[in-house]
Amino acid sequence: MDVFFAHSVKHQPESQWQRLHEHLAAVAQFAEERAKSACASDAEFVQAAFAAGLLHDLGKYRPEFQRYIAGKPPLGSKNHSQAGAAKAFAARHAPITFAIAGHHIGLPEFQELK
Repeated sequence: MDVFFAHSVKHQPESQWQRLHEHLAAVAQFAEERAKSACASDAEFVQAAFAAGLLHDLGKYRPEFQRYIAGKPPLGSKNHSQAGAAKAFAARHAPITFAIAGHHIGLPEFQELK
């Protein structure tokens, strides 16, 4: 698969769908701007917001999610938050992990996240 999508538009050709790399970059930029507005003096906070934006939909690169985007039955879970959360957790960035894991469903309990 050469092209990955973040969102599809029903009854529109794939050329109108949002590409995943563009979505991730846009969300990262938006999160960074919002973090700067909130606390420009905290460079670590601003960087964390950018990283969370880049990672938040990482699981959409999975073939199962791309099938779902295309309107086909997924062959597995269509959950897409866990991949980016796992990357952040492996890098020992707990706040980013919680933000990514909860970006659709709310912040999880620590034991649930494990």
